Parts: sequence; structure tokens; C-alpha cells
Amino acid sequence: MRRTPRLIYAVLAAAVLAACAGSVLGGQATCSGSVALITQVSGECERTIETLEAVETQHIAVQTVEVAPFATVDFVVRVSEGTVQVTFTDSRGNEETVEATPGNPASGSVRVQLDPFNRINFELAPVDGPASGVEYYLEFVCDCMP
Repeated sequence: MRRTPRLIYAVLAAAVLAACAGSVLGGQATCSGSVALITQVSGECERTIETLEAVETQHIAVQTVEVAPFATVDFVVRVSEGTVQVTFTDSRGNEETVEATPGNPASGSVRVQLDPFNRINFELAPVDGPASGVEYYLEFVCDCMP
């Protein structure tokens, strides 16, 4: 009889972990996520912006019980016309900026601390006028508990 309650608790705990496993929200981006080793949340997001006329801040929310953990983000930003500056900023104010031009995508890997809302933040800014055909793709691994 004692094994039944333990089994029920184990099943419920697994169901709770599965229900929240890898939840990643990217605003207007299409995102998916997963949990690895119960200590990492990973995900990928992508978005296409037809015309970028002004600075747009992108927020990728990571579901985790920790506050402001660190994540490693691999990214690629492509543009069909114009120039786009991509700036990743973490909660400590550290910035990393690269530019994308037609035929020369911006890409790299950054380590950022998520903000207090557990978001990865970056800006896309057109340089010297609007940019069109702006696409980004990023993958990240957050060193955090789901």
C-alpha cells in the first residue's frame, strides 16, 4: 500500500516536469524548447521581418525557476537589403554588437545573463535607412533548472 502513494507522487512530479519542460516564448518569433539533463533548458527561435524601419527589441523568455541564470546563444542574422546592427545585452549591461549586410550575415556565439524576467534580449537596428528581408535564427542553452 505504501508504494502506491510514492508511485503517484513520482508520476505527478514527472507530469509537472513534462508540462513545463522547455517552454520558450519569443514574442513574434517562432520558438521551441526542451530540457536536457534536468539542469539545462535549450531552445531555438526564428523570425522574418519584411521591413525593419526602426530599432526592434527582441525578447526570448525562458521558463526556469532560477532568476537571471546564464545562457549561451548561437545566432545568425541575414538581410536582403540594407544593413542591420544586432546587439545582445545582458542583465549586467554587457553588450556584443555585430552587423549584417546582404551576402554577409551576422553570426556568432554570446554568453549572456538573462534579465530578471528570464529573457534573452537583443536589438535589431537598421543602419542608414530601412532594411528588408531581415531573418534571424538563434539556438541557446540556459544553465538553469526548468
